Amino acid sequence: MTGFGNKRIIAAIAAIALINGLQHCVSPVLSEIHHHFSSVDISFVQMLITAPCLIAMIVALITGWLAMRVGQRTLFLTAAAVSGVTGVLPCLADNFWILFFSRMAYGLSLGIAVSLVTALVADYFEGEQRVRVMGMQGASVGAAMMIVTTVCGVIGKGDFRRAYFINLLAFVAFAIIAVCLPKKEKKKRRGMQRIQLNHRVFVMAAFMFVESFFVITFTTNISMHLSGSLKGDTAVAGLLTGIFSVSQVIFGFLLNHIVKVSRKYTLPGAMFGLALGYLVIAVFPGNTVMLVLGAVLCGYSQGVYFPKAMVEVTTVVPLASAPMASSVMTVAICGSQLISPVIINIAAKLVFGETTTTNAYMIACIGTVISGICAVIWKMKDKNC
Repeated sequence: MTGFGNKRIIAAIAAIALINGLQHCVSPVLSEIHHHFSSVDISFVQMLITAPCLIAMIVALITGWLAMRVGQRTLFLTAAAVSGVTGVLPCLADNFWILFFSRMAYGLSLGIAVSLVTALVADYFEGEQRVRVMGMQGASVGAAMMIVTTVCGVIGKGDFRRAYFINLLAFVAFAIIAVCLPKKEKKKRRGMQRIQLNHRVFVMAAFMFVESFFVITFTTNISMHLSGSLKGDTAVAGLLTGIFSVSQVIFGFLLNHIVKVSRKYTLPGAMFGLALGYLVIAVFPGNTVMLVLGAVLCGYSQGVYFPKAMVEVTTVVPLASAPMASSVMTVAICGSQLISPVIINIAAKLVFGETTTTNAYMIACIGTVISGICAVIWKMKDKNC
């Protein structure tokens, strides 16, 4: 493909990332939503971010198969359209359950966007270029999340319902995908080739499950974690989530350089970064500077771990199996994010005696340290790394 063609594919990848970033559109206003719908359990409020993962998990299981029959372009356009419609639907009525089930329906878009984008990159890019483009894809997700959460934190201050209108950006993504993705797709992995997965795919998916389970704790708790003069300030919550995203953007663009330095231990290093970030956030809930540092460390983890893990999984299977391998990883991501808030809250109460955001971050910190140690052992034993 020509350089101009590559730029168009990258533009489409950035638009797909925007669909992905809309998952976090309610994150900065969760505290106001909880206050407004005070009779709704806090775990359900937190699941406004993670509930889409239930549908996304189901969609991911069939997306690889569908891509071979209806094409990636059609699926990505469908994802953009559904994202826009379900995003603004809660504007029709002030009802928590309309909001909740609209967020679940958005999961169709999330499942397509997350599971297929890796296969799209694998189709058009190889070797170091694939690592670089996947880093750019992760950076694009971070940039989308930064824009979405920062804007939502500002426009949602005083009336969280205004934040819903950010989902109109999905229609912008629709237009970019329609223009930039070629109607005639590459055929090198199409046809009736048999899908082949191996045990390494499932090991990688297990570690992705763990990383995703803990990394989502940042966005599900940050707006309710602020204390002192920062308490209840949606603009600050949006700023912190935006900084998390900026960090993800920067380290996503630097992924190729980070991999050259940390080599086979890139993924465990990202896990330890997340643990340190949560420790800082838990200890300093009223200190803006320390909260920013914690957000940067957490953003580093997501910006490095997700694209690097997705690149790795495409290298251990034949190209024909890349969509299904990335779908397995997507199921791991979505399944873990779906159950994370409830389990983290239960664990916090069991270990520390009460469910607070500080205790939730400490549980996530401890769990990530243990996971990171296991990841180091895995990488030491894996001779193919």
